[in-house]
Amino acid sequence: MRKILKWAVRIVFVAAIALVALASFRNPSLSRSWDEDVRVLAGVEILDEGTVRLTNIRDWRYTQDSVVSKPYFDASFNPQDIVDLWMYEQQLDDVGLIAHTFLVFEFDESYGPSRYLGLSVETRRESGEEYSLLGGLFRSFEVTHIWATEEDLVTRRVQLLDYPLTRYRLDIPAEVRSRVFVKMARETADLAATPPLVQYGDEQLHEWIDPVRERERTGSHPGAL
Repeated sequence: MRKILKWAVRIVFVAAIALVALASFRNPSLSRSWDEDVRVLAGVEILDEGTVRLTNIRDWRYTQDSVVSKPYFDASFNPQDIVDLWMYEQQLDDVGLIAHTFLVFEFDESYGPSRYLGLSVETRRESGEEYSLLGGLFRSFEVTHIWATEEDLVTRRVQLLDYPLTRYRLDIPAEVRSRVFVKMARETADLAATPPLVQYGDEQLHEWIDPVRERERTGSHPGAL
């Protein structure tokens, strides 16, 4: 039995080394045959007065079985108009140890249907490619920023993919909310030129959004409460 265990450990170790080696030869690219939900890149223009112009904001609609419409739109946002910031947690495993998170910036009522603007940092999968935690660990996927309506990001996960979501209301000052928004918009612009590969353990937002004021299980979005 001990010999079998030793060989099993060796096989796993060799396989892990092989995956690392393969990943090291993969160069990030903008030109692949991408899955449709991550195919269109958002565009960013930061205007002189501080307003951020976003293009290709995703606003898809879903049922439990399919995607029923696939529109995109363009809009401008003033970071000073953000009135709240939310974070959603999407549990990816059965025990709650692994999760995907995304942000929702809540703007004032003058923004109408685009008031709740979401940002999800995701892997950019090729057509037919399945996401895997192991593949992400060994940097096998490019990173992309999906700017989308909150309704798109939430209903995609709750209705189409059947994932549970936890929503957090983040207790941070208004000026920090604005800085987070501009920081992520600038990173989106950078990704359009030089997409990196997925790297787990990135703590870039923790310093901004660590304090949590409110937590609740949800299948909807703040605007519907």
